[in-house]
Amino acid sequence: MSPKNDEIYFEEDWGFFMKKKLKIFGLGLILLIIPPIALYYMFFYLLYWSSLFVKETGLILIFLILYPIFGYYFIAKVLIIPRIRIYEDRIPNPVMLGKRYIPLKDIKLVAHIYSDTEPIKVELHLKKESKATRDKHIVLGEFMENDISKMMVAFRKRGVETKLR
Repeated sequence: MSPKNDEIYFEEDWGFFMKKKLKIFGLGLILLIIPPIALYYMFFYLLYWSSLFVKETGLILIFLILYPIFGYYFIAKVLIIPRIRIYEDRIPNPVMLGKRYIPLKDIKLVAHIYSDTEPIKVELHLKKESKATRDKHIVLGEFMENDISKMMVAFRKRGVETKLR
């Protein structure tokens, strides 16, 4: 990308971005810390239950042993997650595995989903021929109403279709 294409037209609010990162980080820490502690305290109960409820005890053990792996995944996701910015020709890829940026020409539709009780969700629908990520339906995040209007204008100026739901 050339330096002239690095102009930012929309940027996610810093406070909202940090809240989003802290929620994912907290979930990762919970999944990382709680299962080993629970396994330590429940070990003898699990030995007793294994003679009574074999299948359920096995499922509990699988949960307690495998969930720290998901904790590592969420912590890694927090470290990699980009702040949503709309550039002249691209946006950062919110998916962990995939190319670093999604070109705006690969986006078929940006859907804004309104709700009375929750913040507004923004979804990206990519074209089938897009190579930026394997998932063609990406939830970009949740935003405040005043951010959505700026975002819609920025996408429309770049030639991307926007839709309200």
